[in-house]
Amino acid sequence: MLLKHTILYLPAQLLGPLTQFLSVIVWTHWLAPAEFGVLMLVTVTHELVFAVTMTGFSLYAVRHIPDQGDREKRHEFYNTEAAMLALSSLFSVLAAFILLYVVLDTPPSMLMLGATVVYFITRSVNMHFADRVRADEQIGNYTLLQTVGPVAGFVLGMGFMAWFEASPRAVIAGYALAQIISIFMVLPRIGYSLDARHPNRAMIKESISYGLPIMAAGWLAWFSDHGIRFIVKYGLGIASVGLLSVPWGLGRRSAAFTANLVNAAAFPLAVKKMKEGSRAAAMEQLSMNGALLFGVLAPTVAGMWAINDLLVKALIDERFAEITVELLPLAVLAGGFRFFRAHYPDQIFLLDGNTTQFLKIDVIEAVSVLIFCSLGLWQFGLYGAVAGATLGVFVGVVTSFIYAFAAGGFYIMWEHFARIIMACIAMVLALHLLTFPVTIVGLIGAILIGGTVFTLVLAPFYYRESKEVLASLRS
Repeated sequence: MLLKHTILYLPAQLLGPLTQFLSVIVWTHWLAPAEFGVLMLVTVTHELVFAVTMTGFSLYAVRHIPDQGDREKRHEFYNTEAAMLALSSLFSVLAAFILLYVVLDTPPSMLMLGATVVYFITRSVNMHFADRVRADEQIGNYTLLQTVGPVAGFVLGMGFMAWFEASPRAVIAGYALAQIISIFMVLPRIGYSLDARHPNRAMIKESISYGLPIMAAGWLAWFSDHGIRFIVKYGLGIASVGLLSVPWGLGRRSAAFTANLVNAAAFPLAVKKMKEGSRAAAMEQLSMNGALLFGVLAPTVAGMWAINDLLVKALIDERFAEITVELLPLAVLAGGFRFFRAHYPDQIFLLDGNTTQFLKIDVIEAVSVLIFCSLGLWQFGLYGAVAGATLGVFVGVVTSFIYAFAAGGFYIMWEHFARIIMACIAMVLALHLLTFPVTIVGLIGAILIGGTVFTLVLAPFYYRESKEVLASLRS
């Protein structure tokens, strides 16, 4: 069941994140470091907006959305959803003003402000609807919401830069337009309401009780992921944010890409078993999810370490290449830590409804990131900032596992982890023994050989599962 659902969700989990990963590379060839820094601050500020306004309600929807057969409750949910999105939109306008007129050094044009506001609002709508339709197992709608915005936005962004100007404004406008298209493609296919005036107060209270700790923790988690950019901005300037954002963005998005390959399908299965009344079955599913997650994250981190120089020299513009070679290994490790924690031990607290644990863990992690990142920047510049942020995220991972074991029923399938580590070691050794040309063809060859070695080492241990995958692919 897990492998089948993973395959069904694969297009959504491949196309959107892969395009986002590629966009970091492409924008380095169009934008100067300072312009790239502005673009990155806009995108990560939206993540804060969503974390503060919608994350709690979206996770509440995944866990507690009324069944489709209960039309009255469902309609009440849609009205409540409309009210939450309206509130989020107002907050988006405020956040755009603060970012563009207070944080950034140069006052923006009205076009930049308008593009940023529309980007914030439509991105939040897309992200929330994606979570909601995933809870209903509407895989087709989920795929549209996850792919149209990133893919069409990437294409439109390049088009706007080619037709008008190479600027952050052109990129943001491209994504905003693509997200509008995505919303209008999906709305006729899902239930919704435009009546934000009559939310269900009981649902709001329940979502606040469930989601408020998550919202508070969401800000702290956002800081762990993106606070480094603002620390660097005030320590070294906006151009340094642009230089930092290439390795930090590549590392984080590569980890997000591989983690999302399995998480979209995996967590709803654990939720389903929990709703059926079997916590033990849900914990077993969560442990299986963790092993599969480690099976995609570990080779990603190890592989990017092994081909770091080749990847950067083949893909990244020379203005960003030197600092990216230096920082990417740490950045991808930080991304691996972050998403391993978010999609494995943290999920036991969602299943149990014990969302206050997020707040405790994220306070520890955010404080660790703030202290270590600031000290690292002060002593060693950009490298120290990234090393400090990585150490802070690792503290969060350790803390989350401690709380997860204390919750009871949580366990790790160590035999799977040992096999995956063995396969990673074999892959890294193979890549170090071979020499590849510093070209895109050479990079593709290294990725294929590394993946092949990893797969061949694991294949004998998972013969039965590989037959299931092949059968699902045929189906």
